[in-house]
Amino acid sequence: MVDDFKTERIIVMSCSLDLAKSLVLYRDELVKRSPIVMPNTWPSNLFKGFLPYYIEQIESGGKGYKFWIIADLKLKKMVGDFIFHQGEDRTGYIATSFISPDAELQYLEESLYIFMKYTVKSFTQSVKSVAVDCSKKDGYKLRVLKDLGFVMDQNDSLYSTWTFTYH
Repeated sequence: MVDDFKTERIIVMSCSLDLAKSLVLYRDELVKRSPIVMPNTWPSNLFKGFLPYYIEQIESGGKGYKFWIIADLKLKKMVGDFIFHQGEDRTGYIATSFISPDAELQYLEESLYIFMKYTVKSFTQSVKSVAVDCSKKDGYKLRVLKDLGFVMDQNDSLYSTWTFTYH
């Protein structure tokens, strides 16, 4: 399985066990030594909150969650992250986060496209569909999901679930 996919501008790469542990235990040292800029807003709170569980999952040989980081290659800067969870029904669920609203505008479409086209297809167990929850207030993200072929599945007053089905 290939872990990293990139364009001329960005890279979407799997978060290794070593990186996950370093982010939890030695973030300050990692920030000082890394040639890649790690803003204070990276990784997202959701990503940080799940890291201990993710580390335990990897160490115990479990499956289910996969963590991905997004970096701008030219700026050498971390810009976002994805958390992917594959359910029993072969549906994957993605949570996307970026360091700022501007970063989301710059990187969401390209990084999600790479993730959908290459990364998900590289999983050993096939994924038949991918779902993303989105706030109804997030017009840009809604447009990107529509443009990438997602269809609204569920709708409530604040959020909607969008699903992409592989054929």
